[in-house]
Amino acid sequence: MPFFQTPSNSLRSLTKRLAGAVAVSALCLTAATPASAATNPTGPDVSRWQHGAPLSWAAVKASGHSFAFVKATEGASYTNPYFVSDWAGTRNAGLLRGAYHFARPSVGSAVSQARRFIAVSGKAQAPGDLPPVLDLEQSGGLTPTQLSTWARQFLEETRRLTGRTPILYTYPYFWRTAMASSTAFTGYPLWIASYTSASRPAMPAWSRWTFWQYSSTSTVPGIAGQADMNRYNGSLADLRKLANIAAPASTPAPKVTAKLSAASIKRGRAVTLRGSVTPVVAGQTVYRQGYYSGAWHTWASTKVTKSGTYKFTIKPTVKAVNKYRVHLPASDKRKAASSPTLTLTVR
Repeated sequence: MPFFQTPSNSLRSLTKRLAGAVAVSALCLTAATPASAATNPTGPDVSRWQHGAPLSWAAVKASGHSFAFVKATEGASYTNPYFVSDWAGTRNAGLLRGAYHFARPSVGSAVSQARRFIAVSGKAQAPGDLPPVLDLEQSGGLTPTQLSTWARQFLEETRRLTGRTPILYTYPYFWRTAMASSTAFTGYPLWIASYTSASRPAMPAWSRWTFWQYSSTSTVPGIAGQADMNRYNGSLADLRKLANIAAPASTPAPKVTAKLSAASIKRGRAVTLRGSVTPVVAGQTVYRQGYYSGAWHTWASTKVTKSGTYKFTIKPTVKAVNKYRVHLPASDKRKAASSPTLTLTVR
């Protein structure tokens, strides 16, 4: 969502007309690649302007990006004609996705714009849905006090309708001038637009950004021409949580018990090693291991019964103090586990 984007205009065309002008330099319109957060998840944001050629969301995903934002609505009446197809395409490609509304405070109430936005984009409740976004980069002639009231009404109505805390997209120069550097919105996650060569962006009021739009001139496989590029300030696991995807429940390690029928026997005599494995998975293989030469070595194996029990028979032939354990190796569905070490004295 480039600064000053409208259905008939974009930042890139504006930049061409104002090349070299003071207004452009004041907005820091220099593409940057933030190297300091190179491992954080990245993703583009799109509107109708990226549809000069068909988009391939599968290619966007395959190129290593994790998320995308799609413009849904603008002002009181505009709907992005590609929103529905892009919304479905990002989901089908396995991208986390968010929808945004481009605010026009001069053409309708905040509440009505918020209601229309959610009616088009949905309530952001599905797995993979990022919180809804208010793109605030035009004042509509309102004073900072009036614009703050407008923005607060939009955000509060969006939260009421969705149950999600909306994200606020804006940029430093606008916040300083149109919002008088207000500190009243720091409870909302910040999506900062800042095309700076600095390693991290700086924003009035907020101490932390959630998303950073660091370029409007990036090349993205699957998107023709130049594209806006963004970075998430956190791990992929954090981003998935923000997108309604809970972390998989940790699987506790199985428990393996073991007991010898005797702690001391004469050589040539037999001793029984019995135990159990929980949770029970009938037919899984457990291994009887012995410790020598500084490592555990497998001597025998058996299958766990339907009741979760197992049994080994041991018949030592050499006088020694032997150490045993029963080991359950890891699999795709479970962690590895071993019984406590058992000691058998062979006389």
